[in-house]
Amino acid sequence: MTNYEDLKIDVRLKLAGFWTSIMFLYVYADLLGFMQAKAVGQLLDKNLGPFGPITQGALLAIAIMLAIPTSMIFLSLVLRASYARWTNIVVGAMQALIAIGTFLMLRSWLHYRFFEILEAAFCIWVVWLAWKWPRAATLGVRQQSPA
Repeated sequence: MTNYEDLKIDVRLKLAGFWTSIMFLYVYADLLGFMQAKAVGQLLDKNLGPFGPITQGALLAIAIMLAIPTSMIFLSLVLRASYARWTNIVVGAMQALIAIGTFLMLRSWLHYRFFEILEAAFCIWVVWLAWKWPRAATLGVRQQSPA
C-alpha cells in the first residue's frame, strides 16, 4: 500500500472552496435551466416564472442573492477568524434555508432539484466546518498548580 502525503488544509481555504463550489452549482443550475424551452420563452416574455416579471428590482434582488455567497469566498479568507467563523455560520445557515425552501416550494426539473440538494448540503457543511473551527493553541508556559 502506498502512503500519500496528506497536507492539512486551513479551514479558511476549505470554506472558500465550499463557497466557490456553491457558486458553480448556482451557475450550472441556471445554465441548464436555460436549456428548457419554457425558460427561454419566459425570458423572451420578460418573466421570471414563479418570481414574476423581470424588473430592475427583481434583477437587483437576484444580484444581491448571488453577491452574498460570492462575497463569502473573499470574506472567508480575509476576515479575522472570529468574524469569519460567525459570518460563515450565519450566511451558511441562511443560504441552506433558502436552498431547502426553494426545494420544498418549487416543483422544478430533476437537474435543478439535484443542484438544490447539493447547495443545501454544501451550505450545511460550511456551517458545520465554521462551527468546528479549531481554536488557537495557547502559547507560553503552562501554569502549574501549587503543590
